[in-house]
Amino acid sequence: MVTYVDDMLITGPDITEINKVKEALKKEFEMDDLGPVNYFLGVRIVRNRANRSIALIQDAYISKVLNKYGMENCKPAATLMETGALNAMVANLRRATKAEILEYQSELDLLPI
Repeated sequence: MVTYVDDMLITGPDITEINKVKEALKKEFEMDDLGPVNYFLGVRIVRNRANRSIALIQDAYISKVLNKYGMENCKPAATLMETGALNAMVANLRRATKAEILEYQSELDLLPI
């Protein structure tokens, strides 16, 4: 069970147990059961039951960041750097400036929660 303010996500391997938890909560709190999860706290959740996999996708957040910097129409690239480029990279040993730290922290305001 995951909660954030008034949002709750209940998950587990046994649907019977999940339903028992939900019924117990309904007796104590006013709540709506929205069914299987598609979004939680701005994160899109895609389940593939056949492959037993779950993908967490933040495309809404990515769109907000692209819009903020005027890059919503930029051309995507399959690879951001040339193959093998990592071997030629030099470590950046300098500390971030106050302005860089504030810019990074401002991105948290774009999180869709």
